[in-house]
Amino acid sequence: MFKTWPNGLAVAFFVSIALFRGTPAFASEQCADLSGQDRQAAEYLNHVRSAPTAYAQRNSFSSANLAPTPALNWNPQLAAVARRKAESMARHNYFAHTDPDGLGPNQRLVHAGYRLPKDYPLDAAANTTESIASGAANAVEAVDQLLIDQGVPDIEHRIHLLAADPLYRTHTEVGIGIACNPNSTYMYYYVVLTAPPAVLPRLNHTAESPLFRSQFTPKAMYMIW
Repeated sequence: MFKTWPNGLAVAFFVSIALFRGTPAFASEQCADLSGQDRQAAEYLNHVRSAPTAYAQRNSFSSANLAPTPALNWNPQLAAVARRKAESMARHNYFAHTDPDGLGPNQRLVHAGYRLPKDYPLDAAANTTESIASGAANAVEAVDQLLIDQGVPDIEHRIHLLAADPLYRTHTEVGIGIACNPNSTYMYYYVVLTAPPAVLPRLNHTAESPLFRSQFTPKAMYMIW
């Protein structure tokens, strides 16, 4: 849907970019070995991005607005932020973009020192970087769930990860985090972060500073809600 801000700018908001799958976990289950799954999932995502039309055909969804896009570069800084967010969801048993400290995805990246473009919004609800999934048996399956987006009317995850909107075509970096807690509701939690290359320094700003207020260029910007 579109929301008009006081300055008249229409911004397209994704209603959600969080995907649930599977049934609640049971405490008797044990976590699988997650070693290497993050990089494997990133390689798989890049494989799909290289031939999205064929992937769409195999999975019976429309390939409209899809085109081959360059491989995303594995970014250790994004991966560290994604891993901490996945661990937070698993440890505190929640599934949401906003963490218990009240920080949204864009804010978390800036707090971690990742330098987003100055026109990226930085309020708590701002999300132009993160897709999350839960309950999948492994990270590749989680990527499939996000790309197929079954039951998600606006296919927000697919638009994000396959760069079906111009905003995401500027994203060249990726990091993926995975965590497991057998005592949590969904057991496995997955976070995929993409972003443009880091830009000019933008560190040590408080939530009250101008750089932490929503900033937009005079164009529609898709936000992952």
